[in-house]
Amino acid sequence: MEVEERTKPFAIFMAFGTKGDVYPIAAIAAGFAFDQRQYHVILITHSAHESLRSHLAEKNVAYHPISSPPFTSTDHIQNTTESLISLQKKMLIRDHRRECYSVVEKTFGQRPRLEDDFIVINFFALEGWSLAELFRVRCIVAAPYVVPYSAPSSYERHFRKEHPLLYKYLQEAPRHKVCWEDVIHWMWPLFTEYWESWRRDLNLSSCPFTDPVTGLPEWHNRPSSPLLLYGFSKEVVECPEYWPSAVRVCGFWFLPVEWQFSCKNCGEISELVAAGHLNKKDELCSDHVYLQSFLKTRIAEPLVFVGLSSVGRILYQVISQGWCVLCKQHGETADHIFLDCSFSLELWFRVLEEFGLNWCIPYHCIEILNMYTVGGKRRILLWKVAVRGTWWWALWLERKKQIFDDKEDNVEFLWDKIKYWVAVLVIQYKGVQRGYIY
Repeated sequence: MEVEERTKPFAIFMAFGTKGDVYPIAAIAAGFAFDQRQYHVILITHSAHESLRSHLAEKNVAYHPISSPPFTSTDHIQNTTESLISLQKKMLIRDHRRECYSVVEKTFGQRPRLEDDFIVINFFALEGWSLAELFRVRCIVAAPYVVPYSAPSSYERHFRKEHPLLYKYLQEAPRHKVCWEDVIHWMWPLFTEYWESWRRDLNLSSCPFTDPVTGLPEWHNRPSSPLLLYGFSKEVVECPEYWPSAVRVCGFWFLPVEWQFSCKNCGEISELVAAGHLNKKDELCSDHVYLQSFLKTRIAEPLVFVGLSSVGRILYQVISQGWCVLCKQHGETADHIFLDCSFSLELWFRVLEEFGLNWCIPYHCIEILNMYTVGGKRRILLWKVAVRGTWWWALWLERKKQIFDDKEDNVEFLWDKIKYWVAVLVIQYKGVQRGYIY
């Protein structure tokens, strides 16, 4: 069979997650296709983001939908056994990976590889890393925010024990080559059992950077540190020196104006007005013109938009129907999530135990912010960082992960994560000891 010859390289952008995860990567793909016309550009994402198709087509970006949802609905859980849920999850993951492989295989598998081919992935599309390795193309990571997951505090110890030679290989890596800093910053999930089975299905080694036959590190082959692009400003997020050398902070990635409308008519009108093709006072359609009037009304005080979660009730009827995904027993309110939920209480009791305290749990979240502990400066600092910061954030991220990613961590893992975050923050903010932070 004659192999089709090609002269134009391919750029595949693979992004999964909700709109906030996918749309910035899609915008980069569109911009890249417009600027680098010598490329064939492809976007692989969930079919739920079908609204991107027309926008991408205008920029000559091919849209390839994957049938898996951005999140898994939990509406059926009450009438479904745990074993059946686990089986359904495995089938969903299997089908998702097969579809991803099919698209990439049709792109690279039947044609000679070009040196300029590459795949861009976000943090929720790590299957793209193994596919890039399989088809021997460069892999780049792009995200509009700092990596949303961190390795457990015991991860390095376990890695060194399970893979001593690979650990040495990564620790001794020359500058600008893939190293331990890359692994601990974002690559560590690739070395877990979750991705090991996927790599075996692709006939790759169970761990990246090892020989598929011997399982030993490829000492003769040290790839460059993978380029990681962050879509935020250095003025907003500090970039520590311990980040990998290949991290690049690019500034904010703003979406095209026409992408920012959920209403198609509003988007079309705004685009015509911006291009000067329509002289119209109102930039929204008749259904939403009153919203524009409200937003442009001059008032003495600036407008403040308050989400329902801010007043103690989190509205998530579509996915959970007001049901707490952490304990799976009660309705979801802010007070319940952080104070009454059995999952949260386990973490709360661990915090109190760590400080040697025996307190009653308050009734409302706001009361936690007014709680103090006595002791030296170090103890007070740890309390502020742990209770007023990382504890809340860890619980909220765990809730988001269970809703949108259909993944969950146990209390032990989450507690290790909290202690790790506390240690990192205390080290970063040594100025607290001099009274700079309150």
